Amino acid sequence: MPLPGRDRGPGGPSHLTLDVLSHGTPLLYPLSLRMFGVASGRVLEGGFWAYLTDPIFLMEPLLVALAAAHWIAGRRTAPRTKRLALFGLVSGLAAFTAVFLWLLPTPQRIAVAQGVG
Repeated sequence: MPLPGRDRGPGGPSHLTLDVLSHGTPLLYPLSLRMFGVASGRVLEGGFWAYLTDPIFLMEPLLVALAAAHWIAGRRTAPRTKRLALFGLVSGLAAFTAVFLWLLPTPQRIAVAQGVG
């Protein structure tokens, strides 16, 4: 029997992964309120702007790309079309990551000047 709602497919697990990475979440609620997370103190204290200016933000496009790759792989299309789509997806993710890391020092300077991080 399939799981209902958000937990069906990669959406639910990827959302939980993003929560754990970005700000922490009580994964065992209501059994426990213990927070699980890997976000740095800078991100937790600085909020949204600090999150956007932290390399951990790259997990968002990575997980979106993994979900898109899962969707592409499950489509009934020609293998050549799938390969082209996956190549485009990986190329786009690599380009986004390179540009993000290249430009990252500028928004980080702004965040520090505003007292965010």
